[in-house]
Amino acid sequence: MEDLTGICFAGARLFEADFSGAVCNNASFLYASCNKAIFTAAMCSNSIFDHAHCADACFIGVTGLKTSFIGCRSFEADYSEAQCLHSDFNGAMLKRVKFDSANLSSASFNSANLREATFSGCILFQTDFTRADISDCDFTSVKELRKITLSDAAMDQSTFFPITIPEHSKLINSPWYKNRETHKLLDSSCGSKFFNICGTYQAIYMLMKANQFHHEAGVFYYNYRRCLMDYNIILKKGSRRSRMVERLQFYLFGFGEKPVRLLMWIVALILAFGATYSLNPDYPLSLVDSIYFSAVTFFTLGFGDIYPLTLSCKIVAPIEAFFGLVFCSLFTVTIARKLIRD
Repeated sequence: MEDLTGICFAGARLFEADFSGAVCNNASFLYASCNKAIFTAAMCSNSIFDHAHCADACFIGVTGLKTSFIGCRSFEADYSEAQCLHSDFNGAMLKRVKFDSANLSSASFNSANLREATFSGCILFQTDFTRADISDCDFTSVKELRKITLSDAAMDQSTFFPITIPEHSKLINSPWYKNRETHKLLDSSCGSKFFNICGTYQAIYMLMKANQFHHEAGVFYYNYRRCLMDYNIILKKGSRRSRMVERLQFYLFGFGEKPVRLLMWIVALILAFGATYSLNPDYPLSLVDSIYFSAVTFFTLGFGDIYPLTLSCKIVAPIEAFFGLVFCSLFTVTIARKLIRD
């Protein structure tokens, strides 16, 4: 294993040079020409590649803790399985770069060009993509996606994020999730996990919204609110009434993103009230007539061909009309919100 610790290669021509397995800690490759160079399994912690040309370079399995790639031109380079924790890629040209299975925790890609970069199996924890160009990037198969920053990032229709991020999938599939309100083993760490996931969903939602991808923004807004609801339930944040209202919003219309769910509630209520009218022995109606009367009452149409005569019907009918007014208003607002936004 060649020891190149602290060596200065500033401005050097290193075309197709082979640094495989070398120890290049604290080395300087400032403005160096490293096109097609091989750094496979090299140790490059605290090294400097600022403004270097590393097109088609191979950094597979490299250990680059706190390595600086500021302004580096790494077009089509391969960083697969690299350990680039706390590394700095600010302003770098990273078009079509492979970060498959790499660890990019706390790495910074501020203003970097990441068009068509791949992140399959990658760990993105506290990674900063502020003002980065992530057009044509696919994040759906990342291994970890937490606390990322996407402020003012550029994207297009070919940029994809996982609808349910991996950490959220693990939590909602865990044995205690269904009993999260009564589980005795829950502690603040469980709540903090949900809080971190909320931040990720919110960052993606704000990015989608800023780039006018309203449908996709709605999907991540729904997941953000759902995750925030679980966080409030676990740590009992807010009053009991506020948590109850939050759950009603989730189950009734999915925080304004699930109008079909609200439509199903409307149909269920009409059928339930219709069954109630048909079971009244003092005012017998066929099931069809009962459902018809229930629908007319629910939507406050008031045709008058069937009207309540018994005391029980006179009590139930106004209650149904009230539910109809509330649910129809919610449905109208939900649909209008989605149509105007989209």
